[in-house]
Amino acid sequence: MSVSPYAAAAPDQLDEIIRLAEARLAAQLTLGLAADQRAMTMTSVFAAIAAALIGLFAVLRSDATLDLTSLALLITGFGIATGLAAWSARPVDWEIPGNEPKAWLYDIRSGDNLHNGKAAMAGHYDEMIGCNAVHITANAKTMRLAFAAILVTLLVAGIGLLF
Repeated sequence: MSVSPYAAAAPDQLDEIIRLAEARLAAQLTLGLAADQRAMTMTSVFAAIAAALIGLFAVLRSDATLDLTSLALLITGFGIATGLAAWSARPVDWEIPGNEPKAWLYDIRSGDNLHNGKAAMAGHYDEMIGCNAVHITANAKTMRLAFAAILVTLLVAGIGLLF
């Protein structure tokens, strides 16, 4: 087993590093759950609007004098936004604080001391925080794309109605 760079920390310093890493992981989990909840809410809103527009399209298409291009654009844009919002709330490999007791078995069997085990845990937590940050950033970007799709859709459809 390689020695973690955190092994050089004093015992009380290492305990604080681990405590703060666990707090950070818990905060990331809260942030991720809140973002997923917002994304699912917006998915429902976008889908409801798209369904209403589809219904309107079905009613209006019987009138041959109407140009339904803008309405078709709205349906498409809201459909894309719905898909993006749902994608941003998809399940991902989320890292949560804490560990399984069996993770300590190697240290116990090899006779490694608690300090080195905690140092390895601090390094693992650091990796976990980085993985969560990647998921948070990617999902936030996808949700921003959903809102951008709505704005572009409204702009293009609005311009289409003028001409």
